[in-house]
Amino acid sequence: MKTKIIIFVFAGAFLSFSCKKEAKIQVTNSVHNVRLDNISFSGARIGSNLLPGESTEAIITDKYDDLSFPVTAQLEFYMAKGDK
Repeated sequence: MKTKIIIFVFAGAFLSFSCKKEAKIQVTNSVHNVRLDNISFSGARIGSNLLPGESTEAIITDKYDDLSFPVTAQLEFYMAKGDK
C-alpha cells in the first residue's frame, strides 16, 4: 500500500512539472517594398529579414511559469527600405 502511494505522488509530481504552456505566433510582412528586421515578441526573437509577402512562425514556451496565456506584449521590429 505504501509503495502505491509513493508511486502516485511521484507520478503526480512528474505530470505537474512536465506540463508546459506554449503559444504559437505568426508574423507576416504585408508592407510593400519594406523589409522587417530583428522581430521579437515579449523578449523572444522570432525572426529577421522578413521580406514583403513572407511569414515567420515561432513557438513561445513558458518554462518558468511566469507568463499567463494569452500573452499580451509588444511586437518589436525595425522597418528597412533599401539601406534606410
